[in-house]
Amino acid sequence: MAANALKTVPTSVTSAVPGPQINGMTGAAMDAGPLGQRLAGLSPEQRTLAARRMEMLGAISQGLAGRAYPERRAILNHMTPQLAAHGVPPALIAAFDPTDANLAAAAGEAEAVKRLLGAQPEAS
Repeated sequence: MAANALKTVPTSVTSAVPGPQINGMTGAAMDAGPLGQRLAGLSPEQRTLAARRMEMLGAISQGLAGRAYPERRAILNHMTPQLAAHGVPPALIAAFDPTDANLAAAAGEAEAVKRLLGAQPEAS
């Protein structure tokens, strides 16, 4: 899977999931089908990678929420190389505004994706 081939829509942690992009603010499909369909079509390796990314992004969101807003951007900037190494597009990180509301939304989306991954049979 070539992460560079994906169109980055820096509005949501679901942009870190392989497949056509979904606008996290509106839920509208940017390229094709809904998130559940994208997840259902993932290979076992992609599902594992997506679950790891969501676990990581949820934990980061929760951790940042405990920090003062002015500290959050510096922490994200410091973490960008590690996040990029796990397939999170740097543009997504740079565009993310770590407000309390956005962090709560990101953590919620990450949890929802993990639940969807656990509820769907693996693609064969």
